[in-house]
Amino acid sequence: MSTYMKHLTIAMAVVAGCILQTRIARAETVVATVTVGAAPHSVTVDSVTNRAYVTNYGTTALPGTTVSVIDGATTTDTVMKTISVGIHPRSVSVNAATHMVYVTNYFGDSVSVINGDPSSPTYNTVLTTIAVGPHPRTIKVNPATNRVYVANYGTTSVPGTTVSVIDGSPGSATFHTVVKTIIVESNPRHITLNPTTNTLYVANEGSASVTVINGANDTFVKTIPVGLNPYDIAADTTTNQVYVADAGTDTNISNSISVIDGNPGSSTLNTVVKTIPVGIQPRSIAVNSRTNTLYAANYGTANTPGNTVSVINADPLSPGYNTVVKTLGVGLNPHAVQVNGSTNRIYVANYGSDTVSVIDGATNTILPVNLPTGTNPYAVALNTTTGRIFVANYTSDNVTIIQGPQPLQPFTIADAVLALKAAGGLSPTTPSEVLRLNVVDGSPAGVVDFLDAVRIARKVAGLEANP
Repeated sequence: MSTYMKHLTIAMAVVAGCILQTRIARAETVVATVTVGAAPHSVTVDSVTNRAYVTNYGTTALPGTTVSVIDGATTTDTVMKTISVGIHPRSVSVNAATHMVYVTNYFGDSVSVINGDPSSPTYNTVLTTIAVGPHPRTIKVNPATNRVYVANYGTTSVPGTTVSVIDGSPGSATFHTVVKTIIVESNPRHITLNPTTNTLYVANEGSASVTVINGANDTFVKTIPVGLNPYDIAADTTTNQVYVADAGTDTNISNSISVIDGNPGSSTLNTVVKTIPVGIQPRSIAVNSRTNTLYAANYGTANTPGNTVSVINADPLSPGYNTVVKTLGVGLNPHAVQVNGSTNRIYVANYGSDTVSVIDGATNTILPVNLPTGTNPYAVALNTTTGRIFVANYTSDNVTIIQGPQPLQPFTIADAVLALKAAGGLSPTTPSEVLRLNVVDGSPAGVVDFLDAVRIARKVAGLEANP
């Protein structure tokens, strides 16, 4: 190779590196803000139908009674329907196998069931309302068994102590009825499921404990003491470890993560094997089971707002297992964190800063952009198929929609042909096609040009990594 060609190759490599950095930095873009009902409290996505469901909790003076359905399958980003449910709808969960959507009505002591199947004549209507325990807070669906679990929180003066189990199997004689009520400890706040072991874990805020439930027969297994005020709970489905965010209170701060061993057959099964110190009042945690990494959003107190995310090594084969390996600065009062395991991106809703911070899970660094949201972003949901992020903004009564990177799929000859036609103006492209084919700068608002077509052709030919 001549000296000239060597220098040209080096220069091209440098430019390619700069292009890659630009693509990563520009991957997330706010694409829409959608007005919903008052005080949207939670949001979930059916990644099969591309519909997002938002619970509009309302206020004390004007209680909410609706769920907003956002059409995520088109580029319109609008509320396609507003569905009436019970009083103060709080939590929502969807069974992507049956397309049934379950909503807890916090002051209605009930669960509304919405038919989310677009092919059904009763699409986007309430099929039934199921009576459960007092003040149902969180709801969790097990799509493998079609069981639905409801944490009946109660109140601080009259704590709830039960989990209602609903049969969600179509065709069953007990379809959409409560088939079991499981006794737990006081004020069950959150539920997580480990589908690997078919075990459910209930964080009991009022009793500083976790209740273990056998998902095969819906029976009580054990109560495990943890730290004060367990606020959130998550399971690593590859290591079977369960992580509990011990938030404490403003006056009695816990600032820790309890680690429960969930490995069947282990000598320490269903015991706390470690307590990990983190930041001030961790309120939300999420685990990437592909990388065995846990992310804890440290919300802070009324006097000392938090502004960090603790990154915990959850890989049992690593020498730094179950220790904080990084503390990342984010916005004020990070309230919710979600992991997209397909793209290894982590999204943090900063309640006090009206932003979303994005963490690159490959390097565990904050990307140099804070995405603007509405006022007080409260909850985050992901569509792992399209890469879209839905952020419920509690005080501004809207949802911010962010386009993130889509899961990487190998490019094909058809992609190369489409890119060439688009670059030559011979074929129009949809926004999703632009996002996929615009490999140079990665901008969803960009255009597909001949450089994109050449890069895709080289990938298909095996001259570059594909994708």
